[in-house]
Amino acid sequence: MLFFCSSWGKTQRRSYDEIEEYLSEHPVLLHQWATGWTLMESYALVQTGEDIKAEFLCRVMHSVDTVMDLAGAKKKHPRDAVHSFFEKLQDREVQRDHEEHFHKYFANVKERAMIVLKEQQERGEVEVVEEEEQPLSKEERLGPGGLDPVEVFPQLPQELQDAYQEVCHSLL
Repeated sequence: MLFFCSSWGKTQRRSYDEIEEYLSEHPVLLHQWATGWTLMESYALVQTGEDIKAEFLCRVMHSVDTVMDLAGAKKKHPRDAVHSFFEKLQDREVQRDHEEHFHKYFANVKERAMIVLKEQQERGEVEVVEEEEQPLSKEERLGPGGLDPVEVFPQLPQELQDAYQEVCHSLL
């Protein structure tokens, strides 16, 4: 899964079809130990500011958890429930509910990751690194069309602003 995540660019999003294909090809990930490792890796990514990769890992982990729950309810092996889970996600209502639950889950993961980091810093296990953010100049912010996102963003409808802030492509 680390390769799957590391081969994924910061501006790209993996579709559920790609996640389904990956899980079908790597059924060893359909296990509780894999979700535990993924959770720890997600914490590390959040703690280092790589929220996009962490979100992706959590999305995969959330899907794996749901597949395992579905398989348990049907008394099947999780690999036999992968296709039926992703088939159900084709329904817009099911996908909306799944996404809503995922966003709450990811917010909790991010919160917990920062709590763990603070605890580690207090125990002296991790060095506190203070980074000063340098604001970008207007020239550095300009997009390919010459528009400044800082000026354009407030002019967008509230729904689009929310979608961008939540990094939720389904809302876009």
